[in-house]
Amino acid sequence: MSLFLNLVCGLMFFEMGLFSAMTIPFPPKIRKPILNIVSLPFKSIHFQVAYKCILGFILILFIDSVNKVIKVSSDLTSFDSAASSALGNNSVDRTDILLRRFYAQRNMYICGFTLFLTLILSRTYALVDEVMVLKEQRYSKVANSADAADPDEVSKLKAQLTEKEENIQILKKQAEHLSKDYEELIAKKPKNE
Repeated sequence: MSLFLNLVCGLMFFEMGLFSAMTIPFPPKIRKPILNIVSLPFKSIHFQVAYKCILGFILILFIDSVNKVIKVSSDLTSFDSAASSALGNNSVDRTDILLRRFYAQRNMYICGFTLFLTLILSRTYALVDEVMVLKEQRYSKVANSADAADPDEVSKLKAQLTEKEENIQILKKQAEHLSKDYEELIAKKPKNE
């Protein structure tokens, strides 16, 4: 593999690790520092320009590898048609063409998957960051509402609570009286019916 493809493959493995780190369900205390560390380089304009240039080069490598796959596949097709008309054994040439096709396809998959992971990473980071912001807002609202409860509302809620408890006691007493009346009715009922 050439130096360019080794670098692309290294970038792909780095993106895979980064994607795994962002999608593993860490607690918020761990996830937030990870997101801050990940987003730190992307805040620099120089890094963004360099990253977009690297992605442009990877896109060029991807297009080149697609062209090579098409060329090698057409070479293989022409070789097979020529080999079927000729009587000679050209297995070495066919193996060479198949080997070139394998390398071209491998390069195409590495470059394509690296570009795809780049798109996935940017969207995943945006979603995870949005979820973290929404969770923080929700927790802060819950904490603020618990701390800043209106005393009038608290007294109203306490009054409603005592009223409900009194209603429950009344219903319990009624249930006891009804069960006693039912037991008396059953006791008075003749046994031959």
